[in-house]
Amino acid sequence: MFPTVYALAPTIALFVSLQSFATPSQNVVADVKVQILSDSVSWNLVVPKDTKLNFEGPWSLRAKGNFPFTPGVEFSLGKAEFDQEKSRYLVPLLKKAEKGQAAEYKLVYFLCSKDNTWCKRIVFEGKIQQES
Repeated sequence: MFPTVYALAPTIALFVSLQSFATPSQNVVADVKVQILSDSVSWNLVVPKDTKLNFEGPWSLRAKGNFPFTPGVEFSLGKAEFDQEKSRYLVPLLKKAEKGQAAEYKLVYFLCSKDNTWCKRIVFEGKIQQES
């Protein structure tokens, strides 16, 4: 009987060990707040409690449309252009956008738990449009 109990102990320990690795819920993402200002557009990331942004992966912000961005109506930015201190991309405008001007965008970033038990790549797509 003793050898059987001894054989089960590692199996139970392994099960407990695997359970300690949490996996993120599919809906755990940063809140992307886009602001259209008179001279720029900002994409601000607000992370949920107990998470953090991870800058080891390939970040990007791509936009395409007729918005008067300084880099052009179509552009791609990388991790280097992301302001980590303010947690945002800030893209200057050539001039104030006119009513109806729009752009579709795709933002790729990485989110992890604060204790690094999980990390995931997130692709967020959206559209901005000048209303007035």
